[in-house]
Amino acid sequence: MFQPKPHVSAALQHLRFTITAAGGALILALIAQLFIFGFVHYTDLRWTTLEPARPAEPELRVVETNTDSARSLTGRGSRVAHAQTPADEAAPTPADVNRALSRADYWFHAISDLARSIGSVAAAALAIMMLMGVAVAGGASVPGVEKVVTASTWSVVVALVCLPTASTLPGVPFRGALPAYDWLTAASEAIRAGAPAAPGGSQFLASALVAPIVVIAVTAMIVIRFHRGVEQGVIATSVSELDEKLRREMSSIKMGAVSAPRSVGALNRAIGDAPADPLAPAAIPEPAPLAERRSGGDRRINEPSAGAGLRRPI
Repeated sequence: MFQPKPHVSAALQHLRFTITAAGGALILALIAQLFIFGFVHYTDLRWTTLEPARPAEPELRVVETNTDSARSLTGRGSRVAHAQTPADEAAPTPADVNRALSRADYWFHAISDLARSIGSVAAAALAIMMLMGVAVAGGASVPGVEKVVTASTWSVVVALVCLPTASTLPGVPFRGALPAYDWLTAASEAIRAGAPAAPGGSQFLASALVAPIVVIAVTAMIVIRFHRGVEQGVIATSVSELDEKLRREMSSIKMGAVSAPRSVGALNRAIGDAPADPLAPAAIPEPAPLAERRSGGDRRINEPSAGAGLRRPI
């Protein structure tokens, strides 16, 4: 039976805490990135509407006119031609509604950059700590080290997906689980506007929506699997941990006690051991015949017999 060692237990406890913290930080960063994607692509919170100021209407004044000037402005069919004032000529055409970036865009950009930084560092730290956990658990021969190895393999994959590889490899179409805010906004605007050079909808959703959700699930699996892999190598220091270990041990003993006889019998039949012949029941001897009942006058004093008592010799 494996006996946990104090120094190995302390090392595994430290690694368990750091791996849990790194995994939690990565999950929070990915959740923040999902919220940023939702606000950018499905809302207009990052935009504000600017309405142009209306031009002042020209002031109309009644001036004295003579008959000759009035007749000169009269055309065919007695139609009067109105003269345009300089104010009318200078009046600009009302502009369309303009859009400008709002204050929310600044906060979205800052939160996205912070989430990308925390997520990248947490993913790298998670992979490094998992490799250290494999070395410690494997060196101490902790039962369940195979779970630690598989979890460390997945942690390396998560680190490759979360690190900003697009900045070093611009030709890679996949932007990772933590895409940059500038690319996120540009791709969202291009897709919503239907631009010819816009990225595909499936590619955009794979980088901005599907990848973070998948990485969140894989990160949770990594942390849980590491906890289960090093559980037998950690010495219980609290009452709750001790009770949990005792409960699991009792359940395993109970299940083993039920299935052990059947397993042994199946193994004996498989290897060809014939069961021993059952013993014949022992013969029960017949009871001896009861002695004939005698009266007190027909037997001697030294002959015991059930029945009437002896008579008093007088």
